[in-house]
Amino acid sequence: YTDLYDHAPIGFVTLDAIGLISRMNFAAEELIRVRRERQSGHTFHNFVREGDRAAFREHLRRCRTGESRVVTELSLTRTD
Repeated sequence: YTDLYDHAPIGFVTLDAIGLISRMNFAAEELIRVRRERQSGHTFHNFVREGDRAAFREHLRRCRTGESRVVTELSLTRTD
């Protein structure tokens, strides 16, 4: 599982219930230009474009309600 997650060609970020980063793969690291080992425990909110942050909060709220599938499209910002 670890190799599949880490080396997937698309970015994966695993969040906890309040949006803190638990884990991210190499593709996500490249996408948002951060070192993944430094992001654990930090909020993903910082990488969401300001105009999409309300949608991100709503996404987290819906996830906590137990919906079987929650899909939200967001624009992200990069550190550079």
